[in-house]
Amino acid sequence: MDRLGYYKTLGLKENATQDEIKSAYRKLAQKYHPDAPGVTEELKKLKTNEEKDALNKEMQKKFAEISAAYEVLSDQKKREAYDSGVDEGSFDFGDSIFGSFFGRSKRPQKAEPKVENITVTLLDVLNGTTKKYKVPRKILCKGCDSVGYKNSSTCKKCKGTGVCIEVVNMGGMHLQREAHCKTCSGRGIIVQGPPCSECSGKGRKIEENTVELEIPKGVCEGTQFLFPNGGDEEPGLGAGDLIFVVNVKKDTRFHQLTQEHLYVEEHVPIKALLTLAPLKIKTLGGKEAEVKMPDISKVDLGEEFLCVFGEGLPRQKRENIRGNLFVRIVPVFCAPKDLKQLGSELVEHVEKRENRGALEAKFVHRRTIRDTAGEEREESRSGSSKECRTM
Repeated sequence: MDRLGYYKTLGLKENATQDEIKSAYRKLAQKYHPDAPGVTEELKKLKTNEEKDALNKEMQKKFAEISAAYEVLSDQKKREAYDSGVDEGSFDFGDSIFGSFFGRSKRPQKAEPKVENITVTLLDVLNGTTKKYKVPRKILCKGCDSVGYKNSSTCKKCKGTGVCIEVVNMGGMHLQREAHCKTCSGRGIIVQGPPCSECSGKGRKIEENTVELEIPKGVCEGTQFLFPNGGDEEPGLGAGDLIFVVNVKKDTRFHQLTQEHLYVEEHVPIKALLTLAPLKIKTLGGKEAEVKMPDISKVDLGEEFLCVFGEGLPRQKRENIRGNLFVRIVPVFCAPKDLKQLGSELVEHVEKRENRGALEAKFVHRRTIRDTAGEEREESRSGSSKECRTM
């Protein structure tokens, strides 16, 4: 399916051969290129600059469309992707040779970002924390104006721009494009003399900065903290950004089921289960908590977990709301010789006393937890749960 009209632009059928594609491109390029003889003759007939500018823009637009179609259809992999319905965003011509013909090539305005991975614990996620990190960054050497040498002169070939015009043969046509000057390696200057003693001729020095980062409660895996212009410096460009990416370290006891729900295993004596004694749990925060034990007469302990409300992790951006703690009960049976005593104790056991300080809980099926985790992972993949905070 010719969704973007590439075949139509070149006047071809969708089963066109590579030779037919190449031939069609050559004919159209010779007709619509702004420097083509036919276009030049048409420009001579026009009287006003406005009319000439309009024709130039029209030819440039038409030639750009032809070039874009040819770049995709002449490449077998790109053509197969296009024919199979890949979105047009997959084809980016901003940095291609065709973009440079009309000054559309993308040039970076600032240096590449510096990415630092940091590790936090589940306890950090629960309480939030402030940490200091030492981050080395490259800065421009002021002693040599980031040249690397004390003496330098302007490159005569590119006249200090770092860019030269080169001729490229495309489809039988000689076209011009911008390219880095090979004489000065795109720097615009020719270095001379001994190297700078401050940077050893590199033009940049290493500076170690201490960055204080406030990590909020509920921070999740993959969250990014952006420090604008806190990264490396490059000659001729603005300083890059500094980005911290959060990794949550696995805990030896508690496991993160979802972004906000926790899981833990507790071994409970069979007597405590049968008498519905309150369950004592040490939470992630370190406190000893008592949990009311619901009726287990119809509970499958292998498939159902005890859900303790509000003892999970804080929600991202809603720190006052916490997830739940899911407890897998592992019964601990008594020795056969103690069964008689256990039976006597159960017979004597009267309805357990109400413990007003115990936390509320109920049993939920593990399938419910799995579905919840699946929904949250899907949300994480879509990017809606990831966050980038500018500091």
